[in-house]
Amino acid sequence: MDKNRGYLIAIIFSLLLQGCSIAYYQIRNELSSPPSAEKKEKPCNISYFISVQADPKPAYNKQRYDEERLEKEKNAYIQATQRTLTKEGCIANSVEVKEEAQLRINILISPILEALPQEFITGLSFGIIPTRGTRPSEYVFTLEDVTNKREHSYIIDNQSYNHLFFLPVFWVNLFTLDEIKVYKKALSNFIE
Repeated sequence: MDKNRGYLIAIIFSLLLQGCSIAYYQIRNELSSPPSAEKKEKPCNISYFISVQADPKPAYNKQRYDEERLEKEKNAYIQATQRTLTKEGCIANSVEVKEEAQLRINILISPILEALPQEFITGLSFGIIPTRGTRPSEYVFTLEDVTNKREHSYIIDNQSYNHLFFLPVFWVNLFTLDEIKVYKKALSNFIE
C-alpha cells in the first residue's frame, strides 16, 4: 500500500514540475496607428478568406498537423475573425474562393515543440537556475487587404520564463498562451 502511494506521489509531483514555466505570445511587429485615427461611422462589408498551413519545427512533428486538425484550426480562426470584425462594426462573410475575398488571411503555424538549449540549464539544475527563452515565429498571420492594396505579416513569438519558483502559478499559461487572442489583436490592429 505504501509503495503504491509513493508511486502516486511521484507521478503527481512529476506532473506538477512540468508547469515550471510562464509563457506568453508577443506580437513582434504590430502596426502603429496614427494618433488621429477614428473608427468608421458607417458599417463596412468584408468578405474574407482564411488559409491555415502548418510547418512545425523540427520536421518529425508534421504528423501532429493532419488535415482534420488543420480544418479545426481553420474553423477556430473563422469564428474569431467573424467575432472580431463584427465587434469592429463590420458585416463579415467567409468565402471559400480566395479570389472573391476582399481580405485574405494566411496563417502559418510553426511551433517549436522541443526544449530550447537554455532550458536544459533549468532542467539540469532542477529549476534552481532561471532561464528565459524565445521561440521565434511560432505563428505568422499575413493579412492582405485586396481593395486598398496593402499587406502586413504579424510575427508571433513565444516568450517563456523557466524557474522552479513559478510552480504555484504555472496555470497562468492557460490564459497567456492563447493564439486566438493574439490573432484577434493582430486583426483589430490591421483593421484600424
